[in-house]
Amino acid sequence: MTQKSRLQNITILRDRKKETPFSADERLKVLRQIFDTTKDGEPLVHNVARLVKPFRAHTEGHATATPVDLERFIVHHGRESKAVLAISMLMFTGFRVSDLALIGPQHRQRDIFKLRLFKNRNRTPVDIEIAVHPILEGVLNMHPPRGLRYMITEHGKPYSVKGLGNRIAAWFEQAGLPHLTAHSVRKGLATDQAHNEATDSMLEAMFGWKDGKTSKIYTRNAERARLARQAVAKIEWDGIGTKLLASGGEG
Repeated sequence: MTQKSRLQNITILRDRKKETPFSADERLKVLRQIFDTTKDGEPLVHNVARLVKPFRAHTEGHATATPVDLERFIVHHGRESKAVLAISMLMFTGFRVSDLALIGPQHRQRDIFKLRLFKNRNRTPVDIEIAVHPILEGVLNMHPPRGLRYMITEHGKPYSVKGLGNRIAAWFEQAGLPHLTAHSVRKGLATDQAHNEATDSMLEAMFGWKDGKTSKIYTRNAERARLARQAVAKIEWDGIGTKLLASGGEG
């Protein structure tokens, strides 16, 4: 097969997902990784996948899940489904997929989850304690654990981190939300909390952030929105705006 033919085929594979640009770009990313395969330090073939442009070359990372998105997800899958169990865990803990894949009843002490976060566990470990939200408590009661993991496959086996991430992405796609991932829920939670006046320290304690930079992304945006709302309330124009709503009009 010539390089031109490979390029055409990869473009076709990308374009089959053009109605969902995020999925198209994810497919292209996987194809690039496949063509990056090497032997003895040398590429097996020229990586023509890197010549195909993604639909969204410039992004801000994972999209942020909104309450409307999550309601749609819950209605589609049903509140007693495994999909909604996963999303509920993410909604009320802010876990990354790597933590969700490992969390189990052994990490719970009464109404607290205690665990060491998976990310950077060997370099700069972070231990956190998260209270079990009453709504999450209700969801967990509908899904009695079967072993040392809350999230298990249809065959009763624990999910791998990658496997669970892919499964959640598939659940989002089934609900008509292909632009969302598990990390989208984490971002949505931090946004929701900041808009409800959670402080930097609160967010850092819950999400395990250390440098303060990440929490400020959310609290700064929330504060800006609050100030803008307060600013609108200060508009007066010496009362002339009321004439815009006066009944009748001049002939």
